[in-house]
Amino acid sequence: MTLLIPAVLFKKQAKLLVKHWPRPPLKHTQAIDYLAQLYGFKHHHHYHTTSLIQQAITLSSAQIQAWFPTWVQQFARITHLNQIQTKALILQLWHHVLRHYPQMTTYMYQSQLRFHGACLDFVSNPVMQLAFDDKPSIKNVVESLGVPHVEVAAIQVNQTWVNFDYLLNDQDQVEVFSFPHAKPIVPLYVGNKPRFVLDVHLGGLARYLRLCNFDCWYSNVDQGDDALAQIAADEQRIFLSRDIGALKRSKVQYGHWVRQTEVLAQWQEIISLYELQPLIELGKRCVKCNTAVQVVSKQAVLASIPEKVAELQEHFTQCPQCQQIYWQGSHYARVEQALNTIMGVAV
Repeated sequence: MTLLIPAVLFKKQAKLLVKHWPRPPLKHTQAIDYLAQLYGFKHHHHYHTTSLIQQAITLSSAQIQAWFPTWVQQFARITHLNQIQTKALILQLWHHVLRHYPQMTTYMYQSQLRFHGACLDFVSNPVMQLAFDDKPSIKNVVESLGVPHVEVAAIQVNQTWVNFDYLLNDQDQVEVFSFPHAKPIVPLYVGNKPRFVLDVHLGGLARYLRLCNFDCWYSNVDQGDDALAQIAADEQRIFLSRDIGALKRSKVQYGHWVRQTEVLAQWQEIISLYELQPLIELGKRCVKCNTAVQVVSKQAVLASIPEKVAELQEHFTQCPQCQQIYWQGSHYARVEQALNTIMGVAV
């Protein structure tokens, strides 16, 4: 449908478009072409020839308000600007009318989001109203409200399951679910046995996970969030962090915000979340450098172990990388007891 607005207004709007264009300079000829397309014409010559044979119309305030959302979306398609920018431009073009309607300067769209399960750890209210202009991806919306995407298992919009790239629409009803869930956007991890990368604050947790024979990339020197996110992406590792912001990086596909602050409680949290009980193998990995250990004879390490250990122990393993020697001492027994008591599993 074409809207033949008066030529005087058309020329005035072209000047306003040039003046307020967000990426200057905009040529006048381009401005009048954009305007012509906005009002349904192929180009400004089409508008001009039509104006010679038809009478221009004067839009009422009600008509301008009704057309406003359509103009914003249409102008975004024509100009390749985002809808926030085109909304600002349309408000300038019709300022003489829309200034009398303050509600037109607010956001055009609204949606409701409801959070479930562990997602509630990140939001102040389980039900949140969102007002917006430019239609954002559901991933960006969820993270802007505080929930890292790696903590989201599934999303339902208007009772339909969607992925993170879904673009939010006006009046959408959104349900955001945490793990575990029957219809996850992505699984908790890839492969038969998860591998982890941990931030600098989780050294104790890294040691306990390695003790259970889980491959854990960890450094006690802060590598920076971006480096850890890159490792997680390149090696398809689960990024464990106490930093919520680090988990929002787009590179990270698998991750978890560690809620607990005490090491054994953190250990229990991860074992439970990822259902690692059947995969636990104590004493197979070096807790210092993450290398798989090898069985060695007592004679081979006799000169490197305390005399009392030599008297009490017969079985030893050693890390081929850092040469650390291991035996089933009191610490090993405490770990076994912790697994039985805290986790209720036999190892």
